[in-house]
Amino acid sequence: MNTRPPTQECADGAGYQSVDADLEVQLGSLQAQGFQVREVGNSDRARWYLIQCRPQQDERALQNLERQRYECYAPSQAVERWRNGRRCAVSEPLFPGYLFIHLDRVNDNWQPIRSTRGVNGIVSFHGEPPAVPDEIIEGIRARLSAAALTPRFRPGERVQVAEGPFAEIEAIFIATKGEERVILLLDILQQEQRLSFPASSVVKLRS
Repeated sequence: MNTRPPTQECADGAGYQSVDADLEVQLGSLQAQGFQVREVGNSDRARWYLIQCRPQQDERALQNLERQRYECYAPSQAVERWRNGRRCAVSEPLFPGYLFIHLDRVNDNWQPIRSTRGVNGIVSFHGEPPAVPDEIIEGIRARLSAAALTPRFRPGERVQVAEGPFAEIEAIFIATKGEERVILLLDILQQEQRLSFPASSVVKLRS
């Protein structure tokens, strides 16, 4: 028996559009035009839909949905971070607060999803959950599988020294030096100088 899917309501479309805009920005390299409503009607083919998680409960939602044997996809990427003065790779969600779920409207029971711990609801547009095109999911997977480790800073990026005698001075990131230091280009007394700093003392400029 087909049960109407529980949804995270966006009656005026604003909620859906904001999600759409966020994903469009992050998937710009895929030339994605956001989520397009496809096969929202009575298609019985399994499609991908978007789950909104409760704040800071992405992993909890994913684990609880998978325990109920739902097929989910929570794309993540490896990012370089500095912890305790050392570089390390950490996994961060590509779309914080959201994950994808694979469902059809005939054979899957949608009812338990809304009450699953960590889940806020299925994102909907005018009362209907739009299906995410398969090529978007495939594009995300291809992009992540081909992506190298994302460095914390990129050569030529403007940064700021956060502590020490050069605190609050802006500089240009040149390269990493070993595991714990970076090389910066500073303008000191109208002369450009390359200096080495502890990586933990350098931060991105606030936009």
